[in-house]
Amino acid sequence: MSAGTSQTHDDYGVALFIFGSHGPDFFPLLGRAIALNSVIEYEVRATASRLLDPAVCSVWSASLSQVSKAAKRRLSASGSTQALTPLGKFIQEADDFADRRAIY
Repeated sequence: MSAGTSQTHDDYGVALFIFGSHGPDFFPLLGRAIALNSVIEYEVRATASRLLDPAVCSVWSASLSQVSKAAKRRLSASGSTQALTPLGKFIQEADDFADRRAIY
């Protein structure tokens, strides 16, 4: 690129107005965050699939928020809160993570 001209695309040909201009560590970190989110979402859905009747909530097609709410209702209805505390805590922490992710 010649001096005095502004760059309009990144090194991969993507227009800068789409993602902006970032350092070399940005996209690998973004990829890790996306991968981590995918793993957490999968684990919540897999856990909920063991808790919920498919007639109550289709865990693989419903939104993650709907799946979490249905799983929490099922846990609270079970009455065995001491045994289910780690499971309820996991679902709540996954919800908190999703909320923080949504902020960005």
